Amino acid sequence: MGESKDGFRSWRVISGELSAEKYRDPFGSGLPGSQVNDVLVHSSGVTYVATTLGLGKSADGGASWKYLRGRDYHDKVRGRTQKPPANWKPLSAEQQTAQLLPEDHVTCLAEDDRGLLWVGFRTQGWLILDPKTGEMQAEPQPLEKVEDEDFKCLLPMEDGRAWLGSYGHGLSRQAEAPKLVAAKPRKELAPAEITTTRAVHPQPAAPPTIAELAALQSRIERAKEPLPELWGTFLNDDWATEGDWVGRLGRHQAVLCAAGSPLNHYLGMGTHHIVRGAIGPHATKDDGLRHWLHWLKTDQRRVLYNPTVGSRREAEWDDHGEAYPFSHEGPDVWVMLDVREGLHRASLYFVNPNGDRGKERFRDYLLELKPYYEGDIARADRGRTLARARVCDFWGGVYKQFLVRGPNKYWIKISRNDSFNTIVSGVFLDMVDRPWPHEHLPEIWMGSIHYRAPPMPDDFDDLSPELPQIVAFKTAADHGWKSPRTANWQRTAHLLAYRAALADDTAMPDLLANWRWNLRIWSDGDRKKFDEQMKIAWFIICRKFPDLEKQYKP
Repeated sequence: MGESKDGFRSWRVISGELSAEKYRDPFGSGLPGSQVNDVLVHSSGVTYVATTLGLGKSADGGASWKYLRGRDYHDKVRGRTQKPPANWKPLSAEQQTAQLLPEDHVTCLAEDDRGLLWVGFRTQGWLILDPKTGEMQAEPQPLEKVEDEDFKCLLPMEDGRAWLGSYGHGLSRQAEAPKLVAAKPRKELAPAEITTTRAVHPQPAAPPTIAELAALQSRIERAKEPLPELWGTFLNDDWATEGDWVGRLGRHQAVLCAAGSPLNHYLGMGTHHIVRGAIGPHATKDDGLRHWLHWLKTDQRRVLYNPTVGSRREAEWDDHGEAYPFSHEGPDVWVMLDVREGLHRASLYFVNPNGDRGKERFRDYLLELKPYYEGDIARADRGRTLARARVCDFWGGVYKQFLVRGPNKYWIKISRNDSFNTIVSGVFLDMVDRPWPHEHLPEIWMGSIHYRAPPMPDDFDDLSPELPQIVAFKTAADHGWKSPRTANWQRTAHLLAYRAALADDTAMPDLLANWRWNLRIWSDGDRKKFDEQMKIAWFIICRKFPDLEKQYKP
């Protein structure tokens, strides 16, 4: 949390991890969860937080919290890997109806002009609460086809009707204002409070100055603390690359999950890296990891391109979660990484192929990077977590990227997290702190094609005096991997350098193209070049091995 009095320069991180004992309680003290969907600072000064484990409330600026969970909390408690004590009893059905929210998964919050709190849910519509008393002012209002909804946002209007946004039903507005239990007067604004000033549209941030880059470069160069032997951190999301990973990711190891179902397709030059998938420990005895081939061939760019078949093929590892209740913890997909010496970027690709309908849209995962513990998944599950990330709203596809140090083994737990099931489409490994000895070779399954980043220009004569300084900052940032204080700054630092160079009229197209490639920023020309290179590579492969085209033709 930050405060306006210091211009939001300092922030406090507030974690919402409920202990096993508190998890069993329908209400109590603490922030209920770290998976936050919405935050609302009420006009009274109280902060409300919508989480996947209920509604959090703080009246003292985040110093302390109280929480209230939903009527499905007891099912989740019973579905946990660690079962509740024998003497544990949930609230009665009557108590749950009177005291709890309609469900645990709170999606959105809003305040109307009477100061009432509107609370939206994933499958149970929305309700209105009086923040002063906590009493319900309007019964839960279901949306049409509630079972297939994913309620995302709401906006109460002055006439009492709200605009409602849901994933599956789109944007709609109530036909009538909800009837409140107790009539609440609307807030009448005094003339002095009424303003006609137009809101200013958001503007792009100004590019960083040379002085700002120099200050940041100094911080990077002063970071000398060495990395621990067993270490990892979350890097960033990549929403832009979609299925066009070839050349930019997985240079040293790429696993296209279930692409040859029941087999996987392994590509890359890091033959001594090992990546494999497993199902989590909280599964039935005879269950196992599914290798699901969803679409044999598609033209959708969000689907991973597969150079071994010359087309896009949608497939994934699947924990078979659809066979378990939503409240069951797990089974989860676990990904094992056995990496060689050095620093490696591990990218996991998620795409929700049918996430625009039914229960399939309820896919919302928690990723946890964990030590390997000699293959004991149950022990790893109980052990410490090195880094976390969340995967949600990923119909268009997203890479979640971690940085890990080798030689070591790691687990990445993909928690089902009350979802329909758990799926992952690809795992990609790249060394980031040293050149690979076989970088001069073409990509695997690309024939003689070298699809690489455009080369950097050799000299910077006749350019602005600022551009060499921008390049020097980018070079310094390239060495920032070596300290835990700066390792996950890489994308931010590279973006700052790119924006500064983009604003420099003397910046050469080759330099910008090289930096775009490594940042995975795509232009229309970049997409066209990718498609052309993949087509040419497949033609070369089929000429050399003519039976392949017939073998893989659907």
